[in-house]
Amino acid sequence: EVITLVEQNEMGWALAVGASHLFVSLVLTALGLYLGRLLLTAS
Repeated sequence: EVITLVEQNEMGWALAVGASHLFVSLVLTALGLYLGRLLLTAS
């Protein structure tokens, strides 16, 4: 039972890390698009 708990914990960490990486990449993409629009309208 201890092994399964550890495995579940590792899966949870992997999911949390993957979700945070996805969120960060989405935020950076949105920022890039926003800055690109600002540069286009400024020029």
